[in-house]
Formats: sequence, C-alpha cells, structure tokens
Amino acid sequence: MAASFWSSSQRKTWLFTQTQLDELIRAQKENCVLTSLERKHVMIYYTGMIISLAKALKLRQQIISTACVFFKRYYLRHSLVPQRNNGIEPTLMLATCVYLACKVEEAPVHIKSVSQVMTSNQMLGSQSSIDPSKISECEFYLMEGLEFYMIVFHPYNAVIMYIKDLSLSKQDRTVFLQTAWMIVNDTYKTDLPMLYPPHMIALAVIYLTAGMQENALKDVDFAAWFSRFNVGHNDVLILVQHLLDMYQVMSLYVEKDVSGLVSRLRSAQV
Repeated sequence: MAASFWSSSQRKTWLFTQTQLDELIRAQKENCVLTSLERKHVMIYYTGMIISLAKALKLRQQIISTACVFFKRYYLRHSLVPQRNNGIEPTLMLATCVYLACKVEEAPVHIKSVSQVMTSNQMLGSQSSIDPSKISECEFYLMEGLEFYMIVFHPYNAVIMYIKDLSLSKQDRTVFLQTAWMIVNDTYKTDLPMLYPPHMIALAVIYLTAGMQENALKDVDFAAWFSRFNVGHNDVLILVQHLLDMYQVMSLYVEKDVSGLVSRLRSAQV
C-alpha cells in the first residue's frame, strides 16, 4: 500500500490527460450508441445507483466515493454495452464495486446483503435478481480491470486541512465545509478523479465554495494562498471551470430520458 498519493498507483497508473481519457473512451466504440453528453448522463445514472445502494447499506461517504472511482476506472477500458463486456450488466458491476470498496476501506458487508438490497430496491432493470455468486465472479473481472490497484486517495482530508488554514469563524467554517463536502461528492459523478490529484480538486472546490460564500473569505488573496502549496492560480481556475461544466451537464440530466439510454445500451449489438 502506498504511503502517499505521490508514490501511489493512482498517480502512476490512473491519472490521465483529457486527451488520453477521451481516446480511452472512444476506444470502447460506444459513440455508435451514445453521444458524449449521453454517456456522461449514463454515468451519472449509474453513480446515483451506487449512492442509493450504499445508503441502503448505511455505508460511509469514503466507501461510496471509492466505489464510484472503481466503476469509472473499469468502464474506462470496458464497454457499457453488456454484449461487448462478457455479458456483464453495469448494475452487476456497480454492486460489485460497492462490495469490493467495502473490503478495501475495511468495512466489509456480507455479499448477500448487497444482493438483497439490489433486488428489494428494484435497481436491476431487466434483471429480476443478482445471485451472490455472480457478484463473487464479477469481483475478479473488476479487480483485473483495476489492474489490482485498489487503493484510492480522496480530497476529503485535504479539504479539511485547507479550510483549517483559512481564517474562518467556527460558524462560517461549518457552513463552508458542508458546501465544499457536497461539491467534492458531486465530482465522483464525473471523470475528474481520473484527471486531477486529490489536493488540486480540494483547492478548486474551496475556491468555488468561496465564490459562493464570498463574504466569508472576501479578504483572502487566493493567488498568494495557492502559491503556499506550490499551485498556480491559473491551474486552479482551469479546474474550477471543469466544476462549472460538471454542473452544466448535471442541469441537463433527466432521469426518464437516461433510462431510455440505458435500455438502448442493453439491447445494442456493437
């Protein structure tokens, strides 16, 4: 296990440029079935299912985030079309991501609990149930797809550390942290965790939060503050724009329409 992000497989293997990421996604040939925006909406749909499953199992946020990263990493090199992916339905894979994330984050749940919640909450679409043995079998495919690199570093600790460094009152700090935490959670509906290191996401989230609550930090010179962490102001601004683009994509999300896209993927033969 890597002691820090800088020596981790996440930095060495699972961080990409936007161009590299786009090429990996195009290689799955899903553009025959989905536009780029539609694919983003489908990933939001499945991320929402991960969140629903995890909440039903009463899992903590870091497990949810790890499961989302596993799902995104796997489908970066595998098709969302089951016929092109050993017949694996994304619903089976997301259940497996949650199951494996619980192990990795040292909060294991019984495999039958995952199966039962998926079935009872009617999360399976055309499938009537998921047998626990299927999750167990899928776990191998998932670990192989992750190249057996399963430790994930998240921005949460960095957000807490950076906020403590800012001159906020106790009341303002609580509200600020709640907003920043919400934005970090939203990033897991996107590819941002595969594009930027956790500390950069944390700084961009804090900058965006400060813009939303400008009175709390109106006297802070953020360019100087970022330089203390060897980060350029412009680099943070680029990432903030990604966050704003993220919310633009989310604003266009309509679950009813996306359900139709999911059905299209299930029946596709590409």
